[in-house]
Amino acid sequence: MMGFHNSLIEIPQWGRVTLVEVLWLASGLMALTFALLRLKPLWIDYQITKRLDQADLCVISFGYLRREALRIVTALSIVFIGVYTCATTSVIPGPAKVSLTGLIITSSLFIVSLSVSAQSILDWRDRNKTIAIVTKRHHE
Repeated sequence: MMGFHNSLIEIPQWGRVTLVEVLWLASGLMALTFALLRLKPLWIDYQITKRLDQADLCVISFGYLRREALRIVTALSIVFIGVYTCATTSVIPGPAKVSLTGLIITSSLFIVSLSVSAQSILDWRDRNKTIAIVTKRHHE
């Protein structure tokens, strides 16, 4: 039977910051960047559809805007975890080690960040397709 200390995996560390903490911060920043880049055009879409009094398009554009805002909240949560862990010191002296639980948490946060980024990209594609359909409909 393997003891707890044998299950720990040594990870790279730079001063007080470990690779795990850097991954948390980097993945959160990646997700935040994708979401923030899309927020302003989505806000403009929503404002235009409101002014045109197009109720169906207004609902669609508000849905895109709402989903992107929620992605920003998710990404900010992950960034906060990364900043917090990078700013605090480890209580265990010596080389940085991570347990299976730490690997699962890190993997989960990274997957959430990738999902947020993918959702932003896919919604952006859907938005562009919607605009193309609406534009084509109005030109016919």
